[in-house]
Amino acid sequence: MDKFIKSKRSTPSKLTAHDCTLIRDELTKWICSSVRPFNIVSDPGLKITLQTVMNICQKYQGPINAEDILVTPPTIANNVHKLAEYYRSLIRPVLIDQAESGALCICPDLWNDQYKKVDYLGLTAFFVTSAHGLYSFDLCCARYNENDKTGQSVLQI
Repeated sequence: MDKFIKSKRSTPSKLTAHDCTLIRDELTKWICSSVRPFNIVSDPGLKITLQTVMNICQKYQGPINAEDILVTPPTIANNVHKLAEYYRSLIRPVLIDQAESGALCICPDLWNDQYKKVDYLGLTAFFVTSAHGLYSFDLCCARYNENDKTGQSVLQI
């Protein structure tokens, strides 16, 4: 029946600045946690998939244009730095408290990408709270170009 009845399409709704920020932050967290390239937000398949989802949602809330949701790779790149600073400001006092109480453990992790022939050094902080909750935070991950991969060499960096 729907094939024979033309429905009037309404114009896509515009998102508020708050909703744009929320979506941008969620995309940035997804890209960082999944180690995806920033330009994934420009992927045609992602846009098509999101548009399909929004078209289905149109039955309930009206149309939303995918271009209003997705942001540019430079925006994601800039937002990574903004969110990193924000999360650092949140975790800093927690890590300081845990270190002062002797409950903080920072573990290095040396690993390599066999395909790219690149070595990496990552640092992860672990601690257990007084309520017995185990927490871990990846502090950093960077190329490790030293030939000496011993513990003593890692400590000097």
